[in-house]
Amino acid sequence: MITAIRVAYLLGAVGSVSLGLTWMAYNASVIPAYGDTIDYLARAHTLHVDQYRTILYPAFLRIGGVLRHGVEAPWIAVVYAVQWSAVAASTALFATALGKGLGVFRPDRRTSVILVLATVALVATNPLVAHFAFSVMSDSLAASFTMAFVGSLTLALTYPLPPSQRRLWLGIALACCFLMALSRVEKVYAGLALVIVTGVRLFADRYRLNGPFTRPRAVLVLLLLVSTLGAAVAVNRATQSHDPAQASLDLSSMAFNRVVWPRLTRVYPHLPPEARALIPFDEAVRFDAHNNNVDALLIRNRDNHRIIDQITVTTLQVFPLSVIGKTLYDLAKYTFPNVTFPLEGASILPRSTPTWWTLSRMGMASPRLTRVALAYAELFFLIVQLPLAIAIVVARHQRVLWRHPVWWLTMTAVLVNALLFGLASGMDAHIRYALPAYVMCLALVTLLSLGWFVPDSMSGQ
Repeated sequence: MITAIRVAYLLGAVGSVSLGLTWMAYNASVIPAYGDTIDYLARAHTLHVDQYRTILYPAFLRIGGVLRHGVEAPWIAVVYAVQWSAVAASTALFATALGKGLGVFRPDRRTSVILVLATVALVATNPLVAHFAFSVMSDSLAASFTMAFVGSLTLALTYPLPPSQRRLWLGIALACCFLMALSRVEKVYAGLALVIVTGVRLFADRYRLNGPFTRPRAVLVLLLLVSTLGAAVAVNRATQSHDPAQASLDLSSMAFNRVVWPRLTRVYPHLPPEARALIPFDEAVRFDAHNNNVDALLIRNRDNHRIIDQITVTTLQVFPLSVIGKTLYDLAKYTFPNVTFPLEGASILPRSTPTWWTLSRMGMASPRLTRVALAYAELFFLIVQLPLAIAIVVARHQRVLWRHPVWWLTMTAVLVNALLFGLASGMDAHIRYALPAYVMCLALVTLLSLGWFVPDSMSGQ
């Protein structure tokens, strides 16, 4: 039985990697037509960023030679090579942290290397992962820096290493933390959450007694992490210029976006006269037509926060179950994208506009190949990898997984990312914003499922 599982897995993995590489070959010279791509190219030319952007990605595009042939003819070879290499390297680091730090695999060094490389091959050639690596957007690099930060911090915290090597991993973790916080605005908050959770674990008595750092060194580590985040925030603030043509990034605007869209026309009869005087019904109809119209309304009413908040509260009072239900649904989609995205693609779950748009961008070079490669990768994950990963954890009593830093750091990154996007906008969950969760879950499940190739390699500690 075990032999049959290994043969089936091997054949499935070869098919998945082969289709992924074929898809990559067809799309290596394509620039998916996302709206953000145009914006990033323009910012690479000027290096001016607003409150919604950070300087890292436009600077990366400029250094990568994207503008070599002008804004109208981007040159993307170096950018795509670096982005895909970052996916591969961060996956290898994360898999190493999981496999060696957790003690999941305890065979010879050669076998460990093969398992990590197999994980990298299956993750980095996944069509969805490769699609964002082959796009002119910041999502792929941000996800890679997040995964690399989690992996290197895990190795610094737990893997039995000499002090010099532990300092090396801590240095890599600090560098990844800095780049992660520079890559996108919300990554600063994700980094802060990871630092807080790390501090809690470092100073928990039971963990500290068995951990790698004495209390003074734990304090030093936390100070270094906080200082790194502070430096990233300082760089972001110094390079960002407030754009009055953009909506403000404040709780009032985000709550309005999350609660009111697309319910303004339905709540309109319940609004007080001053709100209806401020927003005509025709404008309410246009507002509900698309989430992109939210910012336009907020910009026109930036000096009317009291009325905007009043509309938000009224909508929540009139449609509490609708608002709460949709919010929980979006949070689930951001937390479990490896399951919800395939189900949307198969129309088992209602296919949202962001999912339809992503699939259409993926299929620009070859729609048929995209459907086949993506469906194969998703079925291999859901039908083969995920059940085997669950079975190997349960059957071999790998309970240490739930206590290990790689687990709680990963879950912190996934949950905070879901909260940041799920609570900030009423827009249907977008897979590009769930990319860190998607890649880390794919790597975690892939490495665990590969345990079937290492008999008796997984045992509780």
